[in-house]
Amino acid sequence: MVRNAFIICVAGVLAILIIEGYTLFQQQKEIKILTQQIAVAGTGYSALITEWTPIVPQVNCDWRDTSQDDGGSGTLFKLPDGKFYILTNAHVVKDKKGRVAQSCDVVFPDAASTTYTVAHSQITIDPNGTDVALVQVPESPFLMDLVYTNKRKLCAAPPAIGDEILIFGYPVIGSSDGITVTEGIVSGEETSDFLSSAIIDNGNSGGAAIDVKSDCYFGIPSFSYTDNGASLTGILKMSSLFTDDPAKLSEARL
Repeated sequence: MVRNAFIICVAGVLAILIIEGYTLFQQQKEIKILTQQIAVAGTGYSALITEWTPIVPQVNCDWRDTSQDDGGSGTLFKLPDGKFYILTNAHVVKDKKGRVAQSCDVVFPDAASTTYTVAHSQITIDPNGTDVALVQVPESPFLMDLVYTNKRKLCAAPPAIGDEILIFGYPVIGSSDGITVTEGIVSGEETSDFLSSAIIDNGNSGGAAIDVKSDCYFGIPSFSYTDNGASLTGILKMSSLFTDDPAKLSEARL
Protein backbone atom coordinates (compact mmCIF):
# COMPACT_ATOMS: atom_id res chain seq x y z
CA MET A 1 0.00 0.00 0.00
CA VAL A 2 2.84 2.33 0.98
CA ARG A 3 4.68 1.35 -2.22
CA ASN A 4 1.64 2.22 -4.36
CA ALA A 5 1.28 5.57 -2.63
CA PHE A 6 4.97 6.30 -3.24
CA ILE A 7 4.62 5.42 -6.93
CA ILE A 8 1.55 7.66 -7.24
CA CYS A 9 3.41 10.49 -5.50
CA VAL A 10 6.44 10.15 -7.78
CA ALA A 11 4.19 10.02 -10.86
CA GLY A 12 2.43 13.18 -9.70
CA VAL A 13 5.73 15.01 -9.20
CA LEU A 14 6.92 13.90 -12.63
CA ALA A 15 3.66 15.07 -14.19
CA ILE A 16 4.04 18.47 -12.54
CA LEU A 17 7.65 18.75 -13.70
CA ILE A 18 6.64 17.79 -17.24
CA ILE A 19 3.82 20.37 -17.27
CA GLU A 20 6.05 23.10 -15.82
CA GLY A 21 8.80 22.19 -18.27
CA TYR A 22 6.38 22.40 -21.19
CA THR A 23 5.03 25.72 -19.91
CA LEU A 24 8.55 27.12 -19.60
CA PHE A 25 9.33 25.89 -23.11
CA GLN A 26 6.23 27.62 -24.46
CA GLN A 27 7.10 30.83 -22.62
CA GLN A 28 10.63 30.76 -24.00
CA LYS A 29 9.24 30.10 -27.47
CA GLU A 30 6.84 33.05 -27.15
CA ILE A 31 9.65 35.29 -25.87
CA LYS A 32 11.80 34.25 -28.84
CA ILE A 33 8.98 34.98 -31.29
CA LEU A 34 8.32 38.38 -29.65
CA THR A 35 12.04 39.20 -29.78
CA GLN A 36 12.11 38.34 -33.47
CA GLN A 37 9.05 40.51 -34.10
CA ILE A 38 10.66 43.44 -32.26
CA ALA A 39 13.85 42.95 -34.28
CA VAL A 40 11.86 42.96 -37.52
CA ALA A 41 9.98 46.09 -36.45
CA GLY A 42 13.25 47.77 -35.50
CA THR A 43 14.75 46.89 -38.85
CA GLY A 44 11.69 48.30 -40.58
CA TYR A 45 11.95 51.58 -38.69
CA SER A 46 15.66 51.79 -39.44
CA ALA A 47 14.97 51.44 -43.16
CA LEU A 48 12.23 54.08 -43.04
CA ILE A 49 14.41 56.46 -41.06
CA THR A 50 17.25 56.06 -43.55
CA GLU A 51 14.82 56.62 -46.42
CA TRP A 52 13.07 59.74 -45.16
CA THR A 53 15.69 61.60 -43.11
CA PRO A 54 17.59 63.12 -46.09
CA ILE A 55 14.61 65.23 -47.25
CA VAL A 56 13.65 66.67 -43.86
CA PRO A 57 15.75 69.82 -43.27
CA GLN A 58 15.81 72.23 -40.37
CA VAL A 59 14.33 75.68 -41.11
CA ASN A 60 15.77 78.66 -39.18
CA CYS A 61 14.42 82.11 -39.99
CA ASP A 62 15.58 85.68 -39.38
CA TRP A 63 13.43 88.75 -38.75
CA ARG A 64 16.43 91.05 -38.06
CA ASP A 65 14.59 93.23 -35.52
CA THR A 66 13.42 90.43 -33.22
CA SER A 67 15.08 87.81 -31.08
CA GLN A 68 12.65 85.06 -32.13
CA ASP A 69 14.68 82.01 -33.09
CA ASP A 70 12.41 79.04 -32.41
CA GLY A 71 13.27 77.29 -35.67
CA GLY A 72 11.30 74.52 -37.25
CA SER A 73 11.36 71.67 -39.75
CA GLY A 74 10.29 71.06 -43.33
CA THR A 75 10.07 68.50 -46.11
CA LEU A 76 11.57 68.77 -49.59
CA PHE A 77 9.18 68.63 -52.57
CA LYS A 78 9.64 69.07 -56.30
CA LEU A 79 6.39 70.52 -57.62
CA PRO A 80 4.91 70.20 -61.12
CA ASP A 81 6.34 73.65 -62.00
CA GLY A 82 9.78 72.00 -61.88
CA LYS A 83 10.92 74.00 -58.84
CA PHE A 84 12.07 72.76 -55.44
CA TYR A 85 10.24 73.76 -52.29
CA ILE A 86 10.33 73.10 -48.57
CA LEU A 87 6.83 72.45 -47.24
CA THR A 88 6.53 73.70 -43.65
CA ASN A 89 4.14 75.46 -41.28
CA ALA A 90 3.35 79.13 -41.75
CA HIS A 91 4.13 79.76 -38.06
CA VAL A 92 7.71 78.54 -38.70
CA VAL A 93 8.33 81.37 -41.18
CA LYS A 94 6.22 84.02 -39.41
CA ASP A 95 7.00 85.76 -36.14
CA LYS A 96 4.61 86.35 -33.25
CA LYS A 97 3.37 89.52 -34.96
CA GLY A 98 2.49 87.57 -38.12
CA ARG A 99 5.35 89.00 -40.20
CA VAL A 100 7.00 86.73 -42.75
CA ALA A 101 10.74 86.29 -42.20
CA GLN A 102 13.30 88.40 -44.05
CA SER A 103 15.21 85.21 -44.82
CA CYS A 104 15.44 81.56 -43.78
CA ASP A 105 18.29 79.06 -43.68
CA VAL A 106 17.30 75.58 -44.84
CA VAL A 107 19.80 73.06 -43.44
CA PHE A 108 19.74 69.48 -44.73
CA PRO A 109 20.88 66.59 -42.51
CA ASP A 110 23.66 65.35 -44.81
CA ALA A 111 27.25 65.05 -43.64
CA ALA A 112 28.06 68.56 -44.92
CA SER A 113 24.88 70.14 -43.44
CA THR A 114 24.13 71.55 -46.89
CA THR A 115 22.46 74.95 -46.38
CA TYR A 116 20.36 77.19 -48.62
CA THR A 117 19.59 80.77 -47.59
CA VAL A 118 16.18 81.78 -48.90
CA ALA A 119 14.96 85.35 -49.29
CA HIS A 120 11.62 86.77 -48.13
CA SER A 121 10.34 86.81 -51.72
CA GLN A 122 10.75 83.02 -51.99
CA ILE A 123 8.34 82.28 -49.12
CA THR A 124 4.68 81.64 -49.96
CA ILE A 125 1.97 81.45 -47.29
CA ASP A 126 -1.21 79.49 -47.99
CA PRO A 127 -3.75 82.22 -48.96
CA ASN A 128 -6.58 80.21 -47.40
CA GLY A 129 -5.22 80.82 -43.90
CA THR A 130 -4.11 77.24 -43.30
CA ASP A 131 -0.95 77.04 -41.19
CA VAL A 132 1.28 76.04 -44.10
CA ALA A 133 3.98 77.65 -46.25
CA LEU A 134 6.22 76.82 -49.19
CA VAL A 135 9.85 77.94 -49.15
CA GLN A 136 11.45 77.83 -52.59
CA VAL A 137 15.05 76.61 -52.69
CA PRO A 138 17.28 76.91 -55.78
CA GLU A 139 17.69 73.92 -58.06
CA SER A 140 20.95 72.06 -57.54
CA PRO A 141 22.50 68.64 -58.27
CA PHE A 142 22.23 67.92 -54.52
CA LEU A 143 18.45 68.41 -54.52
CA MET A 144 18.00 66.58 -57.81
CA ASP A 145 19.83 63.61 -56.34
CA LEU A 146 17.67 63.63 -53.21
CA VAL A 147 14.42 63.65 -55.14
CA TYR A 148 15.21 61.21 -57.93
CA THR A 149 17.15 58.48 -56.13
CA ASN A 150 14.47 57.19 -53.77
CA LYS A 151 11.00 55.63 -53.81
CA ARG A 152 9.40 58.12 -51.40
CA LYS A 153 5.79 58.95 -52.13
CA LEU A 154 2.67 60.72 -50.93
CA CYS A 155 0.02 58.48 -49.37
CA ALA A 156 -2.62 57.43 -51.89
CA ALA A 157 -5.04 56.91 -49.00
CA PRO A 158 -4.96 58.43 -45.52
CA PRO A 159 -3.88 56.28 -42.56
CA ALA A 160 -6.55 54.75 -40.36
CA ILE A 161 -6.97 55.12 -36.62
CA GLY A 162 -4.52 52.73 -34.98
CA ASP A 163 -1.96 52.80 -37.81
CA GLU A 164 1.67 53.25 -36.76
CA ILE A 165 3.37 56.48 -37.78
CA LEU A 166 6.78 58.15 -37.52
CA ILE A 167 7.36 61.88 -37.11
CA PHE A 168 10.60 63.49 -38.32
CA GLY A 169 11.84 66.89 -37.22
CA TYR A 170 14.06 69.01 -35.00
CA PRO A 171 12.37 69.49 -31.61
CA VAL A 172 14.12 71.59 -28.99
CA ILE A 173 14.05 68.59 -26.63
CA GLY A 174 15.50 66.28 -29.31
CA SER A 175 18.95 65.42 -30.55
CA SER A 176 21.42 68.30 -30.50
CA ASP A 177 23.35 66.71 -33.39
CA GLY A 178 20.61 66.15 -35.95
CA ILE A 179 17.12 64.95 -36.71
CA THR A 180 14.85 63.31 -34.13
CA VAL A 181 12.28 60.63 -34.95
CA THR A 182 9.33 59.74 -32.69
CA GLU A 183 6.78 56.96 -33.12
CA GLY A 184 3.11 56.60 -32.28
CA ILE A 185 -0.25 55.74 -33.77
CA VAL A 186 -3.04 57.70 -35.40
CA SER A 187 -5.25 58.33 -32.38
CA GLY A 188 -8.10 60.24 -33.96
CA GLU A 189 -9.22 62.40 -36.87
CA GLU A 190 -10.74 65.82 -37.36
CA THR A 191 -11.76 67.70 -40.50
CA SER A 192 -8.33 69.13 -41.28
CA ASP A 193 -6.10 67.15 -38.93
CA PHE A 194 -5.09 63.76 -37.65
CA LEU A 195 -4.38 63.30 -33.96
CA SER A 196 -1.49 61.10 -32.86
CA SER A 197 0.18 59.74 -29.73
CA ALA A 198 3.62 60.50 -31.22
CA ILE A 199 5.44 63.13 -29.16
CA ILE A 200 6.43 66.48 -30.66
CA ASP A 201 7.78 69.74 -29.27
CA ASN A 202 8.71 73.22 -30.49
CA GLY A 203 10.87 72.74 -33.57
CA ASN A 204 8.96 69.71 -34.87
CA SER A 205 6.51 72.01 -36.65
CA GLY A 206 6.68 71.63 -40.41
CA GLY A 207 8.37 68.23 -40.34
CA ALA A 208 7.22 64.97 -41.91
CA ALA A 209 4.57 62.51 -40.73
CA ILE A 210 5.05 59.06 -42.29
CA ASP A 211 2.60 56.15 -42.40
CA VAL A 212 4.72 53.10 -41.47
CA LYS A 213 2.50 50.48 -43.12
CA SER A 214 2.32 52.18 -46.51
CA ASP A 215 5.71 53.93 -46.31
CA CYS A 216 4.32 57.29 -47.41
CA TYR A 217 4.03 60.94 -46.38
CA PHE A 218 0.59 61.99 -45.14
CA GLY A 219 0.85 65.35 -43.41
CA ILE A 220 2.63 68.05 -41.41
CA PRO A 221 3.12 67.72 -37.64
CA SER A 222 1.96 71.15 -36.56
CA PHE A 223 0.76 71.46 -32.97
CA SER A 224 0.00 69.57 -29.78
CA TYR A 225 -2.93 69.35 -27.40
CA THR A 226 -1.90 69.06 -23.75
CA ASP A 227 -4.26 68.60 -20.80
CA ASN A 228 -3.44 67.32 -17.29
CA GLY A 229 -0.16 65.82 -18.49
CA ALA A 230 -1.72 64.03 -21.47
CA SER A 231 -0.66 65.12 -24.95
CA LEU A 232 -1.80 64.51 -28.51
CA THR A 233 -0.09 65.73 -31.67
CA GLY A 234 -1.98 67.49 -34.44
CA ILE A 235 -0.97 66.63 -38.02
CA LEU A 236 -2.30 68.74 -40.88
CA LYS A 237 -3.78 66.58 -43.63
CA MET A 238 -2.44 66.93 -47.17
CA SER A 239 -6.02 67.46 -48.35
CA SER A 240 -6.25 70.69 -46.33
CA LEU A 241 -3.14 72.33 -47.83
CA PHE A 242 -3.33 74.95 -50.62
CA THR A 243 -6.91 73.96 -51.45
CA ASP A 244 -7.12 76.73 -54.06
CA ASP A 245 -4.84 74.57 -56.21
CA PRO A 246 -5.21 70.90 -55.13
CA ALA A 247 -2.90 69.57 -57.85
CA LYS A 248 -0.05 71.75 -56.65
CA LEU A 249 1.06 69.27 -54.01
CA SER A 250 -0.75 66.07 -54.95
CA GLU A 251 1.43 65.72 -58.08
CA ALA A 252 4.68 66.61 -56.34
CA ARG A 253 7.73 64.39 -56.02
CA LEU A 254 9.45 63.71 -52.70
